[in-house]
Amino acid sequence: MEMGAEAERAARREVWEMLKGGATADEAVESLVESGWPEESAHDIAVRSVTSRWNWGGFGFGVIWLLGNRCWLAAVVLFVAWATVSGSAASAAFRIVDAAADQTPVPEHVSEQLNALLAITARGLLLIAHLVVGYMGGRWSWRARKYISIEHFRQTQNVWADFVIVFAALSAAMIVAEGLLVGWGPTLAKHFVH
Repeated sequence: MEMGAEAERAARREVWEMLKGGATADEAVESLVESGWPEESAHDIAVRSVTSRWNWGGFGFGVIWLLGNRCWLAAVVLFVAWATVSGSAASAAFRIVDAAADQTPVPEHVSEQLNALLAITARGLLLIAHLVVGYMGGRWSWRARKYISIEHFRQTQNVWADFVIVFAALSAAMIVAEGLLVGWGPTLAKHFVH
């Protein structure tokens, strides 16, 4: 059996399909070994197949997920990105620059526009950072944390994904409820309060 890059991609797809179909990682590795792959290579293929998938826990919970999966450096970087989203951080930065340069303060309308631009840019960078964590999170977690097996890794990451789904559903329900209360509150008050 040829074991080049294309064969490995096909084997990774095969492993992923088996896992989606309910097979365990050990069964997938066994299947690859039976088809001619050396056991160590088969295990590595299974690991890459599982860890290269989108990680909803990493995308949804960011810093919390990174800390829980012992990805310390990425957690610090994402935390700093979160800190820069604050409009007050941007305002403080402009005041520090003004004081350091001993110049005339930035006009208020310019400061507001720069704050808005910085806030939009920071939020865009934060979204990109979360996308990177979602894309790379499985690989980082596999390297940073000691998992008992591929199945243990999958189960752990599935729990995180379930939490993201629950959190997103609760957040959406709260947003809808707030919209209903704000939108209908005054109308209902007119009818029931005399």
